[in-house]
Amino acid sequence: MRLLLDTHALIWWLAGDEALSGRAREAIADKDNPVAVSATSAMEVAGKVRIGTLAHTALLARDFEAIIAV
Repeated sequence: MRLLLDTHALIWWLAGDEALSGRAREAIADKDNPVAVSATSAMEVAGKVRIGTLAHTALLARDFEAIIAV
């Protein structure tokens, strides 16, 4: 199954936040499921980092850079 994560799902996944359902976590972690993220999510994450509303920004930025490098 191909997955397209919205910004909240991406942030919750990277942060290990329990706001993301167990079913969603399993689907994202499944290596057989290609996961895509919109360029808009990158802009939204950058905006949240810039205004300081995103917790653990350094870790999330590092993880996000790894995702978009693939």
